[in-house]
Formats: sequence, C-alpha cells, structure tokens
Amino acid sequence: TTLIGNYDIKRCYIVDITFHYQISGGLTSSTIAKTRSQFSNLFQQVSGLLKFISECNGVTTSSEEIIASPPGVSSVFFRVPLIFTASSSVADDQVSSKLTNCINKMTSNYKGFIDSQSPSITQDDVTYRKYNLSTISDKKSCCGGDIPPPCCSAGSIKVSSTKC
Repeated sequence: TTLIGNYDIKRCYIVDITFHYQISGGLTSSTIAKTRSQFSNLFQQVSGLLKFISECNGVTTSSEEIIASPPGVSSVFFRVPLIFTASSSVADDQVSSKLTNCINKMTSNYKGFIDSQSPSITQDDVTYRKYNLSTISDKKSCCGGDIPPPCCSAGSIKVSSTKC
C-alpha cells in the first residue's frame, strides 16, 4: 500500500467464497486445520489457472487466512477470502474494470471447477461432502466502503475519481 497525499493506493478487490457442510457434532480442531490446508491447495490451483485467462492478464490472486466455523458446530463452513490485485502495468483508470472482468470470468468459467474440486471432509472414518454449491460474495474494494480501487481517499466512504 502506498500513500500519496490524501490517497491510499490499493489496487484490489476481495471476494469471499464460502463452502457449507452439515456435520453432526461438528469438526475437531485437527480436522479443521487439515481441511483449511486442502482449501488452500485448491485456491493455489485456481490462481494458477486464472493466469491463463486474458481477462486476468495483469491480475494476481491470493487468499487471506481461511475462516472456518468453530469446532463442534454442526453447520460447518469454510470461507476463502480471495484477493484480486492489479499489477502496476494496469493503468489507474482501468484497475476497477480489469479486476471486475477477471472476477466475473472466474465466477462464470471456474465456479463449476471450484465446486467439483472442493474437499470432502473425513472424520472418524466418515466422509462428508458439501451439501450445496459454494457461494461467491459480491466483490469488496480493498479501499472499503463504495470506493473503487486504486485511489482510497483517506477518511471517506465514497469517491468517484479513478485518478490519484
């Protein structure tokens, strides 16, 4: 993140991809840790695939720490915050549209792959599959509020300029 005048420069959007499982008695801490690792591996694959899509040229993806429901809860979820970041080769006034196009392409072309590759969870010799398709949240600007990247105006929640 770079600070220029009253602007904080953040060239990214975040989408949350959430997977749901119904598991009587919930999961143990060790099963949660193992499953987090499986989701991390899946999204490394997804990031690798997105590099070959023209809409994602100049965009990198990474995931933040995967959020999971607590141990012992029957409604189990894993939420993967996936960050789409535009490289410096993408002009400031193109960042928002470039990232949006990449996110839309991932949602339309790779959602089926993500769902089909999401991990089954094995605990106490019982294997559980997710009980519905994953959900993908609306994109959120790394700037917060309704401010589109890359120019995050300090202390405001809406700005219309794409020039920093």
